[in-house]
Amino acid sequence: MQEDAVKKEDRRVQLAVFRAGAGEYAVDIMRITEIIRPQKLTFVPKAPDFIEGVINLRGSVVPVIDIRKRLGITYAGEDTRSKILILLINRRKIGAVVDDVKEILYMDMGSIEDAPEIVKGPEAQFLQGIGKADERLIMVLDPDKLLNPGELAELDRARTAPDIKE
Repeated sequence: MQEDAVKKEDRRVQLAVFRAGAGEYAVDIMRITEIIRPQKLTFVPKAPDFIEGVINLRGSVVPVIDIRKRLGITYAGEDTRSKILILLINRRKIGAVVDDVKEILYMDMGSIEDAPEIVKGPEAQFLQGIGKADERLIMVLDPDKLLNPGELAELDRARTAPDIKE
């Protein structure tokens, strides 16, 4: 083992912490290209219910998902603090509607634990782990697991639909 190798516990990650429903969630800030205000969405026919539609982001068609619906969180209605995180998911820009972006937080990788067995299963498929920050527990999401290959292909079709112009 090399002495200069960095252990997981010694690495730090910068997380964007956001609210979805009553919970706090986070993603690695390196996976976010920008945070924008909600925009007018164009409906995508026959899309899964968690896909809100597509937006025109400076000439590019970007699909938008509702993170609350994707995670199975009860939707409490529109919030004036709602934002869209533009995430890089499998090299694609995908928007994710969240209730509020709370903070940028540095966290030691050693303080992000695997999800406990009780929350394992289909509901936890999107979790990278659970981070501990002071007295708070923050669900750290893995953006690459938010959409399966079939859903990504469907979003690609929506992005290039003939009635949607870039």
